Amino acid sequence: MIDRKFCPADPQRAAWAARCGLCGRELYDGDAFYAVNGLAVCEECLPAFAREEYRAFRVTGREWRMS
Repeated sequence: MIDRKFCPADPQRAAWAARCGLCGRELYDGDAFYAVNGLAVCEECLPAFAREEYRAFRVTGREWRMS
C-alpha cells in the first residue's frame, strides 16, 4: 500500500495559479510574475507590457529639451 502523505504531488497535474494576461501562459505556484492592476504578467511579457503601458510618456530628446 502506498502512503500518500509522503508522495510528492504530480507537477503535471498541478492547477495553475494565474494566467498571463498578454500571452496566456499558465503560471504555477513557483513561477514569478507581476500583478499589475489585477492583471498577471509573466516575466517574459513584462518589457512589452511596460512599453505599451507607458507609451503615452515616450518622448524624443528634442521634445524633452523643448519642454
